[in-house]
Amino acid sequence: MLLENLESSLYVEEPANVARYAEAFERLTASALPFERSLSRITQLKEREK
Repeated sequence: MLLENLESSLYVEEPANVARYAEAFERLTASALPFERSLSRITQLKEREK
């Protein structure tokens, strides 16, 4: 598994660690808003700041 950020990247190869990162990604994906709702929410916040 390749993890990237703004300054570096990291290869995770140990199966237990790959599983832990995969589980975390699944939880984040499950809790994220759908695209259209995210866009709507960002637009609302942007309008509030004007």
